[in-house]
Amino acid sequence: MELRVLVEPALPGVVANHVSFECGATLEETTKQPFVYEHHGNGFGPENQGALTRFFEDLMAGAVFPLTFGTHSIRDVDTVFAIALFLNRDLALVPGMVNLVAQMDLVHRRGVSMLAHLDPFMVSFVRLLRAYFPDDLPKAEMGGRIETAARWIRDLATDGAYPPTGNHKLPDVLVLDKGSGGFVVAETAGDLVEGWIVLFSQGFVRGVLVSPERSGRRQVLAVRKSRFVPLDVNTAARLLNDVESAMGEPPEWACKADWLFGPSKGTMLTLAHMMEVFLRV
Repeated sequence: MELRVLVEPALPGVVANHVSFECGATLEETTKQPFVYEHHGNGFGPENQGALTRFFEDLMAGAVFPLTFGTHSIRDVDTVFAIALFLNRDLALVPGMVNLVAQMDLVHRRGVSMLAHLDPFMVSFVRLLRAYFPDDLPKAEMGGRIETAARWIRDLATDGAYPPTGNHKLPDVLVLDKGSGGFVVAETAGDLVEGWIVLFSQGFVRGVLVSPERSGRRQVLAVRKSRFVPLDVNTAARLLNDVESAMGEPPEWACKADWLFGPSKGTMLTLAHMMEVFLRV
């Protein structure tokens, strides 16, 4: 029995006689067709079960899969784990896989904030897998990297052994002030997104993280952990951009889901002025 993995962006949502993994199928297609695993496109929401979890549960239940696994790209860690399981069915019998699959599905579907709930070594492993499959990876290298990643996953599931991940310590973060409802004002000289992983792991769920001031400017990242947390980042973006424009600065505050990124070159607004906005929204 020869198993194949096909990574092809032009695949349709449902590929006949293939495992179709995150190929753009609709929610209705996943319920009507066997071996179609999706949770992104039309009809799906954040509460839908992840494609990796459904695939793993079917594997554990004894599903007889087609011989080819098809996907548009190795989009994230969930796809890496699904391919490893497809090629190495015996991993479904390793008790540790249940925990690993749950963690990978969580960080893929729920985003960066969920990394705060993982062991620091696992955070480094997630980073390694994401960096190991860049978008521009030549197809000639894909097969070898898939084999290596599958070996890493087997070693982790069976022996708890992580591959060398280098020095990926999360940045030091200085808490400047705390408020009610898990609000924090903090500063870091490191990466702001990774700084928020540290803050989430400390129990904060919303607030503002800034870089040290350099030449009168600061990098800023304001966040709420989820829709359950009060902080209207869209209104904050609008108000802060109005202030930037009034100062003759480019209005570059921009939201990405629950994350509000300050101007790329930093803002000249003082922390006190920014807080006047964030405490109102």
